[in-house]
Amino acid sequence: MELRTLQYFLAIAQEESITKAAENVLHVTQPTLSRQIAELEAELGTTLFMRTNKKTLLTDAGLRFRRHAQEIADMISRMQADFTTDSELQGKISIGTSDFDGFSKIAKSIKDFREKHTAVSFEIFSGNAFDVMEKLDSGVSDFGVLLETAQISRYDYIKLGTAENGGF
Repeated sequence: MELRTLQYFLAIAQEESITKAAENVLHVTQPTLSRQIAELEAELGTTLFMRTNKKTLLTDAGLRFRRHAQEIADMISRMQADFTTDSELQGKISIGTSDFDGFSKIAKSIKDFREKHTAVSFEIFSGNAFDVMEKLDSGVSDFGVLLETAQISRYDYIKLGTAENGGF
């Protein structure tokens, strides 16, 4: 599977049309794009798109594949940004967290950091512990904030503490 094929897939999913994706986004011919998607579906052994008269929609398998394809595309963008930066600190930091009372303190720390390093952006998502650990394991998140009840032994971690002992 090639990165180009993932980009083709994502363009069709976004445009909901093979013809529009081919002409307006990818600048390839519609038959070429259709052939690439047919080869991808054959490689995966599943149908990714449901074609109707008006739209090209994702199947359930296509929805799952889009999530993974988008994660890969985001990781590649971050990697490219890491190698095209100048001396100023810049990039995107991805944080996964489950809801907890102390997040406002983390938000304040992010605000303070952004005032010093304006070229750094943050991407924050909220989910349960499983979602956060899945993003950590796949490299999509740079770090996660988890409650102690999560199975964290496989990660490098710092205990933040409780409000009583000066933590969160």
